[in-house]
Amino acid sequence: MYTFGAVLMPAYCYERLQHVIGDLRERLAQNPPRLPSWLYVAPSSIAAIVAALEYWASGAKPALTATRLYDAHDYTDPHAVHGGLQALENMNMRPGSADPRELFRNMLSAFTDEQVVNAPFMPPGLSVAEARAFVRQYQEPIVEVMMAGQKRTDQPSVEQIMYRAMHTFLPPDEYLGRHPDVERAVRRLKAGKDLSSALQQKASDSERRFVFSSHFCVQLERHVKCDFRKNVTFLDDEYVEHPLWNRTGVPQFHLAPFESYEHFADFSRDCGLPGGGAAGEDGRRVYQMASVFFDGVANALKTVQEHVVLEFVAGNLTQVLVKMRYDADETRPSGFPKLYTRAWLSNVPDYTHGTMDIALYMAPQLQQQPEAAVACNCLLNSDAWKDDEEFCHNYTFLKLADVPRYLGCRVVSKEAVMAVLAIGSLPLPRPLSELASRQELTTWLTRVLLAKLVSGRSKEPPFKIRMPHGLVAFFALLLHLYRVGYPGHWLSDFLKCVPFSVGVPPNWARSASDLCVLEAKVRPARIFSTRWEDPSPPFAPGVNVLFYDPQVFSPGAKSLILSIPDILEGRKDPPPGSVYILTSVESLDYLIHVRWRMSRQRYAHMKAERWVMVLYRKDTYEQVSGSVPASRWEQLADAVV
Repeated sequence: MYTFGAVLMPAYCYERLQHVIGDLRERLAQNPPRLPSWLYVAPSSIAAIVAALEYWASGAKPALTATRLYDAHDYTDPHAVHGGLQALENMNMRPGSADPRELFRNMLSAFTDEQVVNAPFMPPGLSVAEARAFVRQYQEPIVEVMMAGQKRTDQPSVEQIMYRAMHTFLPPDEYLGRHPDVERAVRRLKAGKDLSSALQQKASDSERRFVFSSHFCVQLERHVKCDFRKNVTFLDDEYVEHPLWNRTGVPQFHLAPFESYEHFADFSRDCGLPGGGAAGEDGRRVYQMASVFFDGVANALKTVQEHVVLEFVAGNLTQVLVKMRYDADETRPSGFPKLYTRAWLSNVPDYTHGTMDIALYMAPQLQQQPEAAVACNCLLNSDAWKDDEEFCHNYTFLKLADVPRYLGCRVVSKEAVMAVLAIGSLPLPRPLSELASRQELTTWLTRVLLAKLVSGRSKEPPFKIRMPHGLVAFFALLLHLYRVGYPGHWLSDFLKCVPFSVGVPPNWARSASDLCVLEAKVRPARIFSTRWEDPSPPFAPGVNVLFYDPQVFSPGAKSLILSIPDILEGRKDPPPGSVYILTSVESLDYLIHVRWRMSRQRYAHMKAERWVMVLYRKDTYEQVSGSVPASRWEQLADAVV
């Protein structure tokens, strides 16, 4: 319970967690790892997993104490009055007087022009007509959100009242004796008191002084800060330890802590798990909801035994799937599946080029079954989109209805902005009659290529859109289109028509042995223009590497970066071979280092002519590192190319 969803846990739970972490480290250190038959960890992932375990075992930044995490925990009260319910009250409509769904639909229809444009769920900048069209299109998802809000206005449980002072969950009843102040408060609250009245501060003076007095809250706070420990599994060294993420070193926890466990309870009740139908205060305890669910998971694993294997892989999802497709991981058992029926991506596509990334790398890993689908939602920038068509078009330059014709996959559910986007598989290759025409394909590919070469400028958060795909992804798209069913000569003819050479020049690398991996230590640009209010990760793939001859571009990197769109559009014409842009790197942290591949011959040429490299963000054309001369690039002798 505490490990899964609590910021803080009792000291005795922390000791047990550390024991489990130590046991896992010991098991993974053996060759082969000493694991149950139903658990498989990819050998290539063990080092990354052990590194995380060691970070947690070290205390995960000891200076980040329970006290500091308690103070940083911004608790989202599930019983704050929901905006939709407040609107109902203003209209003298009570949720209990009729079907709540119908009341919410009527409320949406009755919104004035001002109310509909300024509704909290409405993307900004819409006209009245566009806002009303948005409501018509997404009425049911909006009603679902309001229904969830109605649940949160129910009478709070004892634990939810206590959370306001403790910032963590209650221990099980058998452990309450170890927390006298907590036990005393729970006993009083459960002793037949009117919780609703207490919450509204209509209780007796003595009860209010005991339950809600600042003195008593201070006692509980002191107890938690002194006797509880931080949940180290909530901490990631790349996030906590990095100055760009955390100027204070303290992560901000903006949580609705009970929500996940309420979903557990719904699942347990629907599946008929033992104890899943518990009612009253005991049924609403987080420990009860978590125990029923996780006991059900454990019992299921015991029942199916060798008929199921959980595979754990640490890595970039796109890279892992590509390796899986082409059997690039020789250590993966041959009997393991390569195709799946379900994949839930959460809002990862917000960071990985959205619908295009799903179509290129996720959908091909689905089984050819009607129910097979990969799904995601949009959380990073939902306010940036007018509707789902705009969401899809931004990443693919396609309408939702055209996705099957061009990308060879089907749209199962299109409500990415307000609900879920689901993409399903189609048998490949597709009949040519069901695909775009040659002219349509050429026009579309031209638009996609130009967008890769000259990226649009992103807006500020919460409207920031991340589009990291570069030229590597474009060539992956060409290969994908061939698998979809487009004739190979259509694609090759398109490349021939591109108004610059796409063939490999004579002095470029022809094989892997001609390549080397280089590393440059970098520092932020002296005038570091990336805004602190926009904490883009320093390892974000939206950063390009610019190589240039300083004797040709004497004004320096900043002016050259700003002129890149003009160069690519043909409005400026630098001397041939005086500037190169690399859109794909091996690893990146633009506050520390960058690694990339380059031909050995080109590296020697640049070093002899004293070239320099610099990093810039392709979404804002901002310089993010200082210039590093080729004399300071280091060739990594043991790097695998």
